[in-house]
Formats: sequence, C-alpha cells, structure tokens
Amino acid sequence: MVGFVVALGAVAAVVVPLESGQLRYPVWFAAQRAAAILGPVLAGLYWRRHRPGSRFGTMLVVLGLLGIPLVLQAVRSPWAYFVGQAAEAPLLYATFVVILAFPTGRLVSRAERAILLGVVIMYVMWWVASWLFTPQVVGSPLSICRAACPANPLYLASHPDFLRTWLYLANAVAVTVAVASALVIGVRLARADPPRRRALWIGSAVAVTFLVAFAINVFNFGPALTVPVPTTVWRWVPVVFRTALPLGYIAALIDAQLYAGRVVGGVLDRALDSSRAEDITRSLPAALGEPNLRFGFWVPGRGWTGHDGEPFEMPTPESGEVVRTIERAGHPFAVAVHRSRLEESPELIRAIVATSLLLFENETLEVEVRSAIRDLEESRARVVKAGDSERRRIERDLHDGAQQRLLALGIKLHAVGETMGLEVPARQEITDLCIEVDRALAEIRDLAHGIFPAPLTDLGLLPALRAAVRSSPLSVKLDSDLVDRRYPAELETALYFSCAEALQNISKHAGAGADATIGLAETDGAVLLSVRDTGRGFDPSQVEEGTGLSGIRDRLGALGGRLEIRSRPGRGTIINCWVPVAAAPESTSRPQP
Repeated sequence: MVGFVVALGAVAAVVVPLESGQLRYPVWFAAQRAAAILGPVLAGLYWRRHRPGSRFGTMLVVLGLLGIPLVLQAVRSPWAYFVGQAAEAPLLYATFVVILAFPTGRLVSRAERAILLGVVIMYVMWWVASWLFTPQVVGSPLSICRAACPANPLYLASHPDFLRTWLYLANAVAVTVAVASALVIGVRLARADPPRRRALWIGSAVAVTFLVAFAINVFNFGPALTVPVPTTVWRWVPVVFRTALPLGYIAALIDAQLYAGRVVGGVLDRALDSSRAEDITRSLPAALGEPNLRFGFWVPGRGWTGHDGEPFEMPTPESGEVVRTIERAGHPFAVAVHRSRLEESPELIRAIVATSLLLFENETLEVEVRSAIRDLEESRARVVKAGDSERRRIERDLHDGAQQRLLALGIKLHAVGETMGLEVPARQEITDLCIEVDRALAEIRDLAHGIFPAPLTDLGLLPALRAAVRSSPLSVKLDSDLVDRRYPAELETALYFSCAEALQNISKHAGAGADATIGLAETDGAVLLSVRDTGRGFDPSQVEEGTGLSGIRDRLGALGGRLEIRSRPGRGTIINCWVPVAAAPESTSRPQP
C-alpha cells in the first residue's frame, strides 16, 4: 500500500505541474517534488533493510510521504493551492525531527524537544500571518506562479503594521531554531568519541548546511533584516539541501558499512600475524574506541562462552551496558556487550562479532583437529607398540619354549643313538631324525630372528642393521657415523623394520644386479634412515603403495615421523625415513628376549 501511494504521488508530482501551466518553474517543481517524495522513501527503505532495529528508516519514509501533498501547489483551485502551501508545515517539522534524531531515530535531550516546540511556534506564527492577513499564500520559490497565484480563501483583512511586527518575531524564532539545531549537532559531534563521530559526520554535515542556508534565507526575507546576497540564490539553497538530506543519510550508512568492511579486513590481516581469536579480539576495543567491548558466543551444552572458554558474564541492568544479540538461522549465536556509544554502528558490531565468531570457530576447530590428530598418533603408537611387544613375546616364547624343546629332543636322540646297540638301519634312522630336528631348530631360530632380531634389543640400531646387511642376498653398503648411539626402543624398532621392508622391496622389484646403500644419520633433531638402490626405478604417482610401504608410513607416523619416496624410471629409488629423536622418551624400557 505504501509503495502504491509513493508511486502515485511521484507520478502526480511530475504530471500535475507540467500540465497545469500555473507555475513559473514547472520543470524544477516536478523534479524537486518527485525527488522529495522518492528520495526519503528509498533512503528509508535502505535504512530499514540494513538497520531493521532502527526507527530512523521509518522516519525517512514518513518524511517522503509528507512531501506528497505539496503537489497541490501546482493546482489552480484556491483551496487545493492553500492545502499544498499549508503542507509545508508538517514537512518542515518532520525534517527537523529527522535531523535531530539521526542516526538512532530517537530524541534523547530536552534541547531537541525544545527545538521542535520552537518549530511549531514558528510555523503557527508564520501561518497566522499568511492565512489571515495576506491575500495570497506564498511558500517556497518553487511554488511561485506565472501571474497571480490563487487567492487565499481564509483572507480577512490587510494589517501591514501588525504583519511586520508579527513577522519580526516569527523570523526571530525561525533563526533561533535553525541556529540551535546546528549548535546541538555541533556539540554532539564535538563530544562524540571516534566511533560515534564516525557514524554522525556525513549526515550531520548535510543537515548543518541546510540549517545554515535556512537561517540565512529567513534573514534575507525578514521585514527588517536583510543580507546582501542575491535573493534568488538564497531562496533556492534551502530547497536544494533539504532535497539532498536523504542522500547524506544514505551516504552515512554506506560509509558505516564500508568502515565495517575495513575493520573486518584489518581483523583478518591481524589473523595472519596471530591465529588466536582471543589475541585478535583483545585488540578490537582499543581500535574501535570502545574499551568496554566484550564478546560472548553461544556454545550448545555450555551456554554463553568467551574466547577463553570460560563462562561469559552478562552485564547487570545497573551497569549501563548495552547487550546486542546477533542471530543466525533464527537463533542467538553471539552477543556484543558495550556502552551505548556504539549503538550508532550496529553493522560494525555485527561485522566484528561475525568475524570474531569465525575466528573463534576456526580456533575451536583447530583445537579439535589437533586433538583428533594427537589421539590418532597416540592410537597408532599404541598399535605399533602392541605389535612390537607381541613380536618380542612370540620371539621369547619360541626361544624359551619350542626352541628349547627341540634342542633337548635332539640331544636325547643323539644319546639314544650312542648308548643303544642298534643295527645300522635303525642307527641311520635316528641320525636322520637328529638332522630333521636340527633343521627345524634352525628354521625356528630364523623365524624368531625375523620376528624380532636379538641384536636390535641387545646392541642397538646400527649393529642390527649390520646384521641385516650380512644376511641380505643383495649387495648392500652401510654408511653411518652413529657409533654406539642408542635411541628409544620405539624409534630403533621403527627404523629397523622400515629398513628391512625397503631391502625386501629392492630384492623383489629393483631387478637383477641392483645394489643398495643404507645411510643412517642424525640431523636437526631427527634420525634419518636413507635406503637407495640402483634398480630400475618407477613413477611414484603411477604406482599404488602396497602394504609394506603403508606399514612403514604408519610406523613412522606413530612417532611423528614421515616417509619420502623419490624414484624415476631407470634412475633407481631413494626411501628416506625421518623420526624425531624426542618421539619416544629415553626412559622407554627395552624388553629382553
């Protein structure tokens, strides 16, 4: 309904003056009246969209609607023309309300209310004189007629002396009102802190310009006071700047939005230097000129929480602090607690809260990811450690159980063959059984050695690697300067079996005649095991890792290490294994087989 009325009024503001032929400036009248209707309404709708909690947008819409009756100033009917001129009063009153209520939409001081009372007195005095004692009612320069304007239907009689004195007083009230309004705005700007001044200055600048032009125009047309300024110029200036008021208020809101964007950009820039949301938001109060600014976030199951994870304390009504709640998907998700000085910049608060929440959630997510990674690493370490413990147990059980039983059985068979007078075939049968027992014993020893080599536990990583080199079917060279250096058992076990797996892969895939070199060194707080071969090589991006390489990666990852594979067809392969020296404590026990 409002949109229809506004559209109809704007069309009438253009069509009626151009068709009537009554006005001296019909084109300017049509342009200004249409702008006076559409400008405030569109500005008000923009404000209502971006600041739905502010009444200022509604005030602007009302200001635009009050401009519609002024179209009657282009009508020839005396009563219609009179009503159009009389409509200047509520429009000017609404203009002063908007000027004084910017940007919150509220009048908070006695001075502002006194000024509005002065506007009412001013117009009552003006219209008593114009309605009763002038044959024609004349308002703004836009409504000047080509010839004589329609007669005043309320005209009583002419009283020049009374009219002159009366207008002295009316114009004095008008000048006082304009100057007082400009002073109120000036004091408001002077006393404002940086955030509030930033929110006020554009709209206030346009408003003060209008007030100054209005006051000079009243002086210029007062019965006794004149200013040596061309009449036509100063009659048009208030009209122009009153029309420009909505543009100033739109510019003020856009500037606030741009400033909020710049602040958010600054927050993100600070995030590059410090990823902790708590460090970033601590710097915001000083940057915004609001030392009491605090943020709280709604965490399901925990309630309102600050960046430090502690419960967020809401202010008491006696504190004078303002609580601004930010909603997401219809539910509150954050609050900003501040003094009332930041109420003029709700988009700034919303942008800061949203950005802080993003950093807060990002930090929370990082903590959760780090915790999950730590849990995964601990789980992998437990799995690897359990596997190594099981290897040791099996090796120990084989050594102490089956190996000892077979050894005893072999000794008994030899004794039986020596002590009993058996025939040659029977003695040969016992000898063959002894040979089979020795073979089974050798296989068990080899199996036990493969499950967990004794040199690794007894002597350390380097001697165990030397034993692996001697038993390897490949031509292997071992290069290391870590003589008699011991490391935590988990580290030595991981690197030993990684090396064993790498040598096994070389024997399977490198091709005939491939040589291998094992390097072992400590660098930058980590032990580096390097196994390289002169085999056929391969393209790592085209070959899927098997269980062997995956096992190496899991072993190393459980200790915070990593695996690197470099290979090219025809250029051999290099496998590098890094494990931090601090991956396992030195106090880690070394079970004996």
